[in-house]
Order: sequence, then C-alpha cells, then structure tokens
Amino acid sequence: MNSKMEDLFLQTVRNNDVNSLKLCLPYIENINVLGHEGWNALFNALTNRNYEIMKILIDAGADVNCRWSNSGGTVLHSAIGQYKVDINIIKLLIDAGADVNHQYNGFNVLDQFLDNILGCKIDATNYNELVNLLCDNGADINHLDNNGYSLFDRVFKQKYYNTDLTELLYNRGADIDHADPNTGQTLLFYAISNRNIKIAEFLLLHGANVNHHDNSDITPLYHAMYLGNQDMIKLIQNYGGTFDIYDSIHNDYV
Repeated sequence: MNSKMEDLFLQTVRNNDVNSLKLCLPYIENINVLGHEGWNALFNALTNRNYEIMKILIDAGADVNCRWSNSGGTVLHSAIGQYKVDINIIKLLIDAGADVNHQYNGFNVLDQFLDNILGCKIDATNYNELVNLLCDNGADINHLDNNGYSLFDRVFKQKYYNTDLTELLYNRGADIDHADPNTGQTLLFYAISNRNIKIAEFLLLHGANVNHHDNSDITPLYHAMYLGNQDMIKLIQNYGGTFDIYDSIHNDYV
C-alpha cells in the first residue's frame, strides 16, 4: 500500500471529511493503520467526536478492540474518558463488539468511568444511563484493581457520599461486604472510621455483615467503641452487632 494513500486516508478522518474518506476507502488495505501520532483512523474519529465517520470505519472493518500506540487502552477506554461522554458512541462501539472488561492499567471500562466521576474529571450528568449500559453488556461490577480494591471500595472511600450512585451500584450487584486485602476490613469499618453514620446506615440496611471480623479479629462494634462514637455504637447494636473479639493471648473469646 502506498504510504501517501494511507496518510491521505488518515488525514481525511482528521479533517472530518466524509466525502474524501469514502473516496479513499476502496484503496485502503489496512483500515487499522497507525498514523505518526500512534493513532489509527477510529481513534482520530473519536477525538473529533464524529459518530458518522466512526460508523463508516466500523462498517468497513475497523477493529474496535485495537489498542492505541503502546498504552494498552482501547477506543472504548478513550471514549469513556472524554469529559462529556457521548452515549451514542459508547453504544456504537459496544454493538460492534468492544470489550467492556478490557483492562487498562488494572481498570476495566466501568472502573475507569466511575473513577473519573469520583474525581470530577468528566461531566457525569448521564452516569446512570452509562453504568446501566455497561452492566447490561457484561461489565464486571466487582472487578478488583491491581491493589485488590473493588469499585465499591473506592466509592465509599471518597470524601463525599453520592447516595444515588451507591444505590445504583448496589442494585447492579456490587459486593457490599468486600474486605480490604490488607486489613480485612469491610466498607462498614471505613464508615465507622470516617464517622459517617449515613454510609453505615446504608450498608447495614442493605445487609452488610455487622459482625465481620477483620484481620485483627476486631468487629465493627468494637471498632466503634474504640473510637468512642456513641451514635455509631447504638446503630450497630440495633442491627445485632456484638462485642466479641478473639484474644490471642488468652486463646479465647472475650
């Protein structure tokens, strides 16, 4: 293939020139050819947020799961990372076979999207629809990142608490009792540590294990008592929390 033709092909996409693109396509042997910036035509079309050109390229055989340059990210990762996510583009890519569970730096697409929401990196006005779209198409809501943390872990460790987002993730099957791989503490322990009664109430109301033992054999009630949080103590007791911890010195429960 003539490199000048490939360059022209990629440039028509960069220029949003649909007519010239259609003239070039019959002469292009590798529609996934990379340009000098390490992007193929589909990535360039996404950068321009050009749904029409993306569809033309996909219909012509563009690989929706190709990775750009050496980063490991796919077109779907890039699309979900845009400041204002275009749900029609997301649907286009998923319908064409984009892998919603492809991992980029330990994050799948759902992880990346919600981390961007929590970090206020994107316009999240349509997050409900996007989360449901990804989950409906097989996104793993309980995927663990490279540090062993779940999406729910990261949501609850934020400084602010998004009730609607939490409800959405729970309703989609997020594990409410996932334990920290280092401490063995569940989300309820974090709510207690942060003195966030609202989060604790949500967790207990939705069935969190009120008597979970962490890696030090401490229970949520013990943790609340140790911190002297009377409101939290009462709440945990109301849900059946117990005081028992395993005493490794005396080899019995106290």
